[in-house]
Amino acid sequence: MLVMLNSQSRQFTSMAIVLFMSGCLGFDGTPVKPPPALTTVAVSATAPELIYSNVKEIVMDARRSALINGRREIFYHWVCAQYPGTVLPKIDSATAAYTTVSGFEIGNYVFRLRVFDKNGNEAFDDFPLEVRKDTLVGPPQIIPMPDGTINLPQDQIIISSTDHVIGNYYNRVFIFDWSVLQQPPGSQEVLLKNKSNASLLAEGLSLGSYSFRMEVTNELGLKASDTVDVLVRSDTLAGTTKVYENIDWLDISNAGTQYALIVQEPGFIYRTRDMIEIRVWDPVKKEWIDSDKYLWSLAYSEIRVTAYSFELQLEGVRTNVEVKFK
Repeated sequence: MLVMLNSQSRQFTSMAIVLFMSGCLGFDGTPVKPPPALTTVAVSATAPELIYSNVKEIVMDARRSALINGRREIFYHWVCAQYPGTVLPKIDSATAAYTTVSGFEIGNYVFRLRVFDKNGNEAFDDFPLEVRKDTLVGPPQIIPMPDGTINLPQDQIIISSTDHVIGNYYNRVFIFDWSVLQQPPGSQEVLLKNKSNASLLAEGLSLGSYSFRMEVTNELGLKASDTVDVLVRSDTLAGTTKVYENIDWLDISNAGTQYALIVQEPGFIYRTRDMIEIRVWDPVKKEWIDSDKYLWSLAYSEIRVTAYSFELQLEGVRTNVEVKFK
């Protein structure tokens, strides 16, 4: 049935639609109250509390204040409320959430941050800073680092100077530079990773003796150095055979259809499949299992053997694994 609306009904309907779409009315036709205006402001900022006079610039960061104050525009104002001497530090951008400050003297400072919105709501917080006299004198001090020894096929080593370089004291910056002083004649070039860090990763080592040099420079431009010798010895497992006994076949299918066993050995680390041969014993038939009836993989210090042949009787069985190192 077609219902015709009179002029008054059409006018009322149009007003209801406009009011609903404008957000004045809810779905039930009652007026929707706007959310109450935010009247409080919260301050969240980070700034250092202690530096030495070698530090020329600091960062003050109040960007989190914008996240915790709801969906409204927030404004900032940094001031130095207390400072030693007669010279104010330089605040690079006093009205920015993130700013830098420079021009310090030895003594105590207080930086004050005002956070406010366009309605005049505001909050304050103080950030004290102590600037102590720089005590850096002389070159860095180095506690001698220990020498190292590895066996092939391991061809890499980490040399760490952490806890071996001493400088005074807080917030110190050191510049590291590692180099190779000596390596075996005819050996390949050593790959130095993280050579500007406190810890060095040296890769591509060969049989023989190496010597590495660490030079460290402090903020005064003064240097100190130390050397670390690394002896790379031959592979002690190459040409040997090991038998790992009483290894359980584990039912990895929970249905008696697929079994696996795991052999763990530190000597597997740094090896690849072509450096190993394995054989698996069948204690039921008293013979070595044909290699086409299982697969095996090598990962770090672990060999995993998976049997796929239904001919094998493996439930509750322990076996031996022979590993030949090439």
